[in-house]
Amino acid sequence: MNITDYHFDAVLEMFQQVFNELDIHPNAITDGLAELGRCRKLITTGCTVRMEVAKKNEEMGTDMMFVKVGYGEGLEDFIKRLFDLSKVDRRLKKFFQGRDLHRIRTALRAYLTERFGGPKEYKGRELEEIHRGLGEKGSLGGCSTLQYIIRG
Repeated sequence: MNITDYHFDAVLEMFQQVFNELDIHPNAITDGLAELGRCRKLITTGCTVRMEVAKKNEEMGTDMMFVKVGYGEGLEDFIKRLFDLSKVDRRLKKFFQGRDLHRIRTALRAYLTERFGGPKEYKGRELEEIHRGLGEKGSLGGCSTLQYIIRG
């Protein structure tokens, strides 16, 4: 969960309102808010760190996922494995039959490149929109399929 200082302050204000409405002694309110304030860093640090890493990656023009996958070459290998699997897996075959595979492959590469932090080149529809109405309830995105693609 991404809880920032802004969110934490809002929660503290709510606690203060509740304490006041319950007519709690002002010294107890001060002590209670101070105790809650001590855990601020524990609650907000994860979000702050993730935001700083994302900001740094954006400034560098590359995201770690794009680097980890091996830039464009690694991404192309991933897509090749996906399309190889789509030719033999009966669950996937039906979705690709009669489709322009070159166009799909090109668009998928641009989409994943952008989503993984590479250059922004995708100009198509959102994947959710493209997959809407295909009739699958998520079984295709299962770990076994992805493990095959990633590990070969």
